[in-house]
Amino acid sequence: MCKDPPLLREKRIIDINEDLLTCNISMKNGCPPECNCLEQPSRSRVVVNCSSTRKHKMPSVCPQHDDLDVNFSHNFISVFEYRTYLNRTFSIDLSNNRIASVDPFVYGIMKLRNINLQHNKIVQIHKNVLFMKNDHTISYGRISIKCSCEMKWIEVWLENQHRRRGVNNSIKCHIRGRDIDAISISEICSAEKPSSAVKYALLSLIIAIYISLLLCLKMKYELCLLLRNFKSLYLNRNNNNDSQQTKFDV
Repeated sequence: MCKDPPLLREKRIIDINEDLLTCNISMKNGCPPECNCLEQPSRSRVVVNCSSTRKHKMPSVCPQHDDLDVNFSHNFISVFEYRTYLNRTFSIDLSNNRIASVDPFVYGIMKLRNINLQHNKIVQIHKNVLFMKNDHTISYGRISIKCSCEMKWIEVWLENQHRRRGVNNSIKCHIRGRDIDAISISEICSAEKPSSAVKYALLSLIIAIYISLLLCLKMKYELCLLLRNFKSLYLNRNNNNDSQQTKFDV
C-alpha cells in the first residue's frame, strides 16, 4: 500500500498506472521558478512544465537531467534563444507565445527532435532549418514570412516536412508584392528570370562603356600618338603606291 502522495494513498502498487509514479524536482535541483518539474521513469523523461507562467524569456536553467520534455507554451516569450539545456532536450513546446525570431543554432541541435512553434509571430525562417535531421520535426503552423528568390530551398524542405506524420505547416511567402504558397516560390522566380538576365546584361554594357571612357580620358595622349603613327604609316603607304603607279605608267 502507498502512503504518499495523497493521490495514491491506500492504493496497491500493482493497481497504479506506472505513469503516475513520478518524482518531483525542486528549484534547488534546477527546476525554473513557478514551474513544475518531475521525473517520469515509465517514459524515460523529465518533464519541465512552465506553461502559463507569464514568462517573457526562456528560463536560463533546467534540471541537470537528460531527456528533457519542456513546455514553455502560453507565455510572452519573444525570442527562441539557445540554452545549454537544449542539448539535453528531446522535445520543446513554445506554442502560443510571441516569438518572432529563432536562434539559427537551435536548428542544428542533434538531441532536439520535436519543436512546436505554432501560434507565434514568426516572420522569417533561417536556412539552417535544413540542418535538422530527417527524423526531426518543427511545427510552425500557419505563418506568413518574407521571401526572396534565393529561398527556393524552402520548397524541398516543405516537401520533406509534409511527408512526416503529424506535421502541418502552411507557409505563405510575401515576395515582390505578392502572397504565394512557399512551396511554389520557384514558379514566380523562374518567370522573372529572363527580365533579370536583361537587366544584368544592360548593367554589364554600361559598366564596359564607362570603363572604356575612363581609359580614353586617362590615355588620350597615348591614343593620339598611336593615331598619328597609324596615319603616318597609312600616308607613306599611299605615297609609295602612287610612286609605283607613276613609274609603271611611264
